[in-house]
Amino acid sequence: AGLLARILYDFGNRNGDEGGQAPHRRSGLRQILTGKGLFNMSIEQILKKARGKKSLRRFAQEIGISHTYLDSLERGYDPRTGKRPNISVKTLQKISNATGIDVSILISEAVKQ
Repeated sequence: AGLLARILYDFGNRNGDEGGQAPHRRSGLRQILTGKGLFNMSIEQILKKARGKKSLRRFAQEIGISHTYLDSLERGYDPRTGKRPNISVKTLQKISNATGIDVSILISEAVKQ
């Protein structure tokens, strides 16, 4: 929750709003990061939305995975093989820890694929 609060606060400050409140209602970022509105999104879309404007390398480093693996997860396939990447529960937990998105949401989206 601490990371989520910091992301929401920082996002609001970059958009000129005190406390980081107003842009979240308009943009839906708060809904995306807390899981509301995620149910019709693929794991690829969730990751792209959570990364926002961060570089692929920086976001991958925050999660604790390689940038090439994150790229494959965001694309939905490995460009070297053309196959869908396998994603473990351990990786989903790392993503959850880094983004504040509930791991059960990530697991349910990963299972659908």
